Amino acid sequence: MRSFTVGDANLPSEIIGLPNSDCVRSSLETQLCLVFTGQGAQYAKVGLELMQYPVFMSALSEANKVFQAMGAGWSLFDKIESGEGITLPQFGQPLCTALQIALFELLKRFNVTTVAVVGHSSGEIAAAYSIGALSLESACKVVYHRGRLSGQLATQLVAYMTIMVEPH
Repeated sequence: MRSFTVGDANLPSEIIGLPNSDCVRSSLETQLCLVFTGQGAQYAKVGLELMQYPVFMSALSEANKVFQAMGAGWSLFDKIESGEGITLPQFGQPLCTALQIALFELLKRFNVTTVAVVGHSSGEIAAAYSIGALSLESACKVVYHRGRLSGQLATQLVAYMTIMVEPH
C-alpha cells in the first residue's frame, strides 16, 4: 500500500496519524508534472502578487498586447484587478491561459523543470505553450478566439433555452 502526507518529517507518528511512519522517499530523482487548468480557477486579483517579478509581468504584458491586437476592448490587467466579467468565457479563458503562461515563465526562471504537462479545456493551450508547440503569440490568439467563440455560443444557448421555456 502506498500513501503520502504533507508535513514536517520530524513530527512524531502519533501526530501524523500513520503507524510506524518513517519517511522514505520512493526515488531520489524528483520529477514534476504541471497541470494547466481551464476556465474556472480565476478570481479577482489572481496573480497580482506575482507581478513583482519582471518575467511574470513581461509575459502578461506580451499577452495583453496580443489580445489588444486581436481587438479586445478590455485590458488583461483591468480584468485581473477588478475581476469584472471574468466568469464569462471571453474573458476567463484568455485570463487563465495568460496567467498560466506567465507562471510557467516564472517557474522556468527559478529553474523548475518538468517531465510532463497536461491541460484541461483551455488549459491545453497553456500546456502546448509550455512544451514549445505554440509561441506566446499563437497561444494568445488561439485562446482569445476560443474564449470569444465560447462566449458567443453560451449567449446563443441561453437565448435558445429562454425561448424553449417561455409559454407559447
